[in-house]
Amino acid sequence: MLATGGNDQAIKLWSLGDRTEGATFRGHTGDVLALSFSRDARTLTSCSRDGSVRFWDVSEDDSILGRHNSWVRSVAFSKHGVLASGSMDGSIKLWDVTGRREIATVGEPGGAMVCNLAFSPDGHTLASSHQDKKVRLWSVETHKEIATLPVHGVGGWIFKLSFSPDSRTLAFGDAARNLILWDLASHRVTASIGEFKDDVRATAFSPDGKMIAAGDGNGMIALWNVPAANLLWKRDQPHLGLMDLNFSPDGKLLATAGWDRLAKLWDVSNKSESVILKGHRGVVDTAAFSLDGNTVVTASADSTIKLWRVDMQREVGTLRGHTSPATTVAFSPDGTRLATAGGDTTIRLWHVPSWEEIAAAAAKEKTEGQQP
Repeated sequence: MLATGGNDQAIKLWSLGDRTEGATFRGHTGDVLALSFSRDARTLTSCSRDGSVRFWDVSEDDSILGRHNSWVRSVAFSKHGVLASGSMDGSIKLWDVTGRREIATVGEPGGAMVCNLAFSPDGHTLASSHQDKKVRLWSVETHKEIATLPVHGVGGWIFKLSFSPDSRTLAFGDAARNLILWDLASHRVTASIGEFKDDVRATAFSPDGKMIAAGDGNGMIALWNVPAANLLWKRDQPHLGLMDLNFSPDGKLLATAGWDRLAKLWDVSNKSESVILKGHRGVVDTAAFSLDGNTVVTASADSTIKLWRVDMQREVGTLRGHTSPATTVAFSPDGTRLATAGGDTTIRLWHVPSWEEIAAAAAKEKTEGQQP
């Protein structure tokens, strides 16, 4: 392995065997002056004209599927098992998870930062939102851009994207405090809801498509019926600031994540908070249900991914490996794999343990802890 650095402030790794470029590390704000590998080749030390010395983890890791050149903002699985990842560098990559290889890059590095990704439920279309206030639609089959939605009047970033279950409507929120429902056939706005006090950071359709939930940076969450867009219920500040929300597969629970380092579960029918999931030491960026609805997975700025058993209302596992904030997660269609990504530029794949595996590991730990 060869490492290079220079006046572009970036550090690049190169494979000497096949002479190909590997990972790129960014963080210095001045010329990179010197580089040195540790004896075990797992850590690279760099010093820069910006006056800093930095340490980089360059070890091989089986959980790493691939990398971008910058922070990975979003990952999403299609119903056919294709994984998409979008980065602050403007690129969107499609991955063959089984073959552990990149299929295509559909966005260009250096373009507008990718904020969020979502596949249509039918698996044919990928939607991406960007810092340039645009939503782009991509063909999963041809890897070509289908359309750029003419989203007039949207303020600031466009945050989380959500398709309706019938793939006909795309919902998203923006920094102008609007929740927008967009008809994909006519390319028209069918509803615009402006009852928020801050950026609309998260949206989610219920599994039956009859409700949509949304939340803002001030912490408010609310539910409306679809398509009438009548308010069903809201809570003004259940979090200090909302980051994400998602329905359970049966639509009975709503998971929320926030700046207050908490994830919460809400009983949709009773319109009440039912469970608080506490354990992260940083902002909780996302909270998502497993496909069977038995597990909630959370990703946090503390770099960890946590698994929570819904019926037991407690943490049952922690995944460690990311070296910077972990901000996005996605379950594979068969529920056996979990994709995660964040600030360390990596996309990681994890085996999702069954409840039987979790119980066996817990029993083993308890037995070993009792031995003298």
